[in-house]
Amino acid sequence: MKDLILNKIFSIWHPSKIFLYPRELYIETSKLCNLACMHCARTNLGSLNATGYMNFKTFEKIIVQFPKLTKVKLYGLGEPFTNPDIFKMAQYLKEKYKILNGRQDLRV
Repeated sequence: MKDLILNKIFSIWHPSKIFLYPRELYIETSKLCNLACMHCARTNLGSLNATGYMNFKTFEKIIVQFPKLTKVKLYGLGEPFTNPDIFKMAQYLKEKYKILNGRQDLRV
């Protein structure tokens, strides 16, 4: 019933575009960075000592909650390629959702 009401409301405002789910997702897969660029917010926020990265299981739990995704960006203040699971994550997105978008070209 709730979805029906929301569909009706959204169809009034945007008759050709009804989005009940997020289409785009940004995921920070790593807090680590091997650089200390002066122009980077990470450097200026004093988070240079931040450690850790997202494991694949957590990544998968997040992704499956959004069935209508059309774009996923794997970056944040950390360098995504410091995450040992980054290529596994990219492969998962490519196979399951046929999508991937990031700062770098992730060819898998």
